[in-house]
Amino acid sequence: MILTRPIGIDLGTTNSAVAMLDPNEHDLVLCRDAQGRSTTPSCVWSDPRSGEVVVGHRAYARKGTAPEPVTSIKRAMGSRIGVPLGDAERAPVEISGYILRELRSQMEAELAGRAPAGVEYDVTRGIVTVPAYFGLPAIEATREAAVLAGLDVTELLHEPTAAAIYYAWKHDLGDGVYMVYDLGGGTFDVSILRRSAGDFLVLGISGDNFLGGDDFDRRLAEHLRELLVADGYELDLDVAGDAEDAVRFSQLTAVAEGAKKGLSDQDQARVQIAGAIRDKAGVPVILETLVTRASFESLIDDLLERTVTCCHGALAAARGKGDLGLEDVDHILLVGGSTYVPAVAERVRAAFCRNGTEGEPRAACAEPIRDEPETAVALGAALRAAAAGLGVHDAASPVRLWFRGAGATRREQATITGNVEPVGAEHHLEGGRVGIAIPGDGPLAEVELGDELHFAFPGVDLTPDTLNEFEFSVWDSDRNLVTTVGRSIAQAAGARGGVSAGLSTAVLPKPIVLEGTDGDRLVRTVLLGEGTSLPTKSRFTFAIADAGGHVRLPIYQASRIIKELRAEVGPTPVGTPVEVEISCDEQVHIAVGFTVEGGEFGGSIEPPPPDDVPSDYDVDEIDRRFEEVTARLDEDDEEAVRLRAAYGEVRRDVDEARAAADHPKLIHRAADLEGLVREARMAEPLRPPLDEVEAAVASCLELLAEAEESDHSLAESGIADHLDAAREHARRAFRARDRQSYDEAVQAIMSAREFLAVAARMEIGDDQDLDVAVRAAMAVDRLRQMSQGLLIYALVGDRTEVLGELQGRLEELDGLSEAARFEPEEVLKRCQVLETEGRRLFERLSPDDEGGADLEGLLRLGSQPARVDLGLEAGGLFDRG
Repeated sequence: MILTRPIGIDLGTTNSAVAMLDPNEHDLVLCRDAQGRSTTPSCVWSDPRSGEVVVGHRAYARKGTAPEPVTSIKRAMGSRIGVPLGDAERAPVEISGYILRELRSQMEAELAGRAPAGVEYDVTRGIVTVPAYFGLPAIEATREAAVLAGLDVTELLHEPTAAAIYYAWKHDLGDGVYMVYDLGGGTFDVSILRRSAGDFLVLGISGDNFLGGDDFDRRLAEHLRELLVADGYELDLDVAGDAEDAVRFSQLTAVAEGAKKGLSDQDQARVQIAGAIRDKAGVPVILETLVTRASFESLIDDLLERTVTCCHGALAAARGKGDLGLEDVDHILLVGGSTYVPAVAERVRAAFCRNGTEGEPRAACAEPIRDEPETAVALGAALRAAAAGLGVHDAASPVRLWFRGAGATRREQATITGNVEPVGAEHHLEGGRVGIAIPGDGPLAEVELGDELHFAFPGVDLTPDTLNEFEFSVWDSDRNLVTTVGRSIAQAAGARGGVSAGLSTAVLPKPIVLEGTDGDRLVRTVLLGEGTSLPTKSRFTFAIADAGGHVRLPIYQASRIIKELRAEVGPTPVGTPVEVEISCDEQVHIAVGFTVEGGEFGGSIEPPPPDDVPSDYDVDEIDRRFEEVTARLDEDDEEAVRLRAAYGEVRRDVDEARAAADHPKLIHRAADLEGLVREARMAEPLRPPLDEVEAAVASCLELLAEAEESDHSLAESGIADHLDAAREHARRAFRARDRQSYDEAVQAIMSAREFLAVAARMEIGDDQDLDVAVRAAMAVDRLRQMSQGLLIYALVGDRTEVLGELQGRLEELDGLSEAARFEPEEVLKRCQVLETEGRRLFERLSPDDEGGADLEGLLRLGSQPARVDLGLEAGGLFDRG
């Protein structure tokens, strides 16, 4: 008999673990090695002599030697950088694949030693956990690593949720609101979860994918290095550029890690280096000093405070999604090996737990709970995986029976459900039957298999306080016996409750957005919002910007471009509405579809561009742009103060990451700096000012009155009503400082003004006293028509030498069209120059009139105005999908 039970894997930054719920449903099987260690270092090394790839404790033992093992690869997941392993560079996903394969092999060996005679275990399915704050590329990379390890991933479960499942199961915590504080070796997560009827709902998430015990070690290692430099040792290390310096700092980090662990139980730790490290001059390093817990805590105080800030962020998200705050939290759970640091538990207790503080909201608990923090995630994942059921078949059987629900219960009756899964030669199972019997006592019941091959036997009596054995038979539609398998259910008063597999716990920790620029302003459309429960689907309407029908939508998560959505819809007029449907499933697979004029087009999803490690010059350039943007903000503005503080914090991380040659962290933190530049641009005062928008509406109404004299149909168009609605929309958005809505309203009004300027041209002369911005827009429109006409004339006459010049002019006019709103006088001056140059170019192309064309004829090309859409109806600019 072959049993298939999905396993739970915690793929950690520093250490990993694997567990499974035993088929008897009494015990959790946590893999331990011969020394009783329940975790495996997430460390990979290649033996330079044999080329063998080594994973775990043997690889960890090579730290501080050359070649160095690969550690903390989790930080690089989702990035497209090479990692040296042996004589080749490997992708981070390959390194993680080695770790997952090792964990799977460990579980196979563990179960082989436990299996009774005649029973084998199939370890090919499982749940792999990921940080709740992981971005989409990192999640995809984790899934790919599992495939490389030969695992069929049934779910990618958030680590805090997995830990909450285990704590609730072990401590029988029951329903309520949980805050899970998960501080591991390289990542920090916090989740606010509500448990109801055994199901967990994620209400708020925050975290930092580059904050953990590794950073504690580095802070202490740098402190030791400074002590040694003060003693005269040559230890000004270039970790990024000198391989020997990298080994020296790795050795110091190993010493620091040992001291950190010692400080978990003692107030001070003795640090001794007795010549195992040599400085740059080759002098053996000798150091004997005491590191106190207080001094260590001072080194990491800002990092701990950062975790508290993240917790408040998660609580704010929970307030928005579930109207819950800290005062509603029942339990605070500490997870991750770094929570052994005493200052962590104390900081959490002081910041969030009930401790007699008056006037402040506090959680109901007086202390946080910490229990098996290094393995709680794997154990919780194993419980969640077990809820998927137990598969039973034998090697010769063409089908496997999957039994859902618990194999142990307190009740004296059970409902036994499951499905039949073909695994070999096809049988006509639809319309077949499944029967249940007690061995030796005969059949109990039979049910027919439907299209989904599901079966259910409700109200099956159980004998108390014993292991109840049942036999299940499957017949195909021709009443041929396909297989017979056994399944046992234990009845005991002390049986634990099962774990629900009913609800998806997946949510988006960070929004997925479409970003672009409007002049020098950032324009952002949220496609899938932060905290969105998965699966989900959304529809949006955009406009075709390329007459060739090339649709390109770059999407971002946090500060990084993660995907590019593309479609080829064929030649399509610019401005044609394109409807985009974006869906995201529980495992964060994104799918996209496009609809244009009733026709559906499949879209491709391209990967992000390769990651480059930013140079000093690149970071300096980001600094320059940040200073340039923030210089336009009010010095005392609350948002400006926040942005500058956040920038300084991330900038320190960038320097630390560069000094430690931590390229994944450097890439991400530099992207965070770029994100803060974007935020600063978003924080600029709304432009144009509201009074200019009001003036633009007045200009539109003036132009409308003029245009109606030549086109009486405009009087019935409702444009005036639309303009009033757009003005009110702009007023509300301005008061709410809603940049996106304000930009939409402004765009609608300015588009209307340009349309009406064209519509009124035959009635309005250049000498009339019009709004200067309207005149600038009209001048740009006139020049655009001239340039388009010249382009057609050049193509007809095969004058290819001027095509590049004309294309460049059209691109410049696109920029001038935008600038006309803000610098109309300058635009008018530039238009005068361009019109003179255009007339000269026409004379060059047509020195006489024998070509049959004239400049005014070219200007008339495309001069008929189209009906304006202010976007105030379905499908317009204000239709948010």
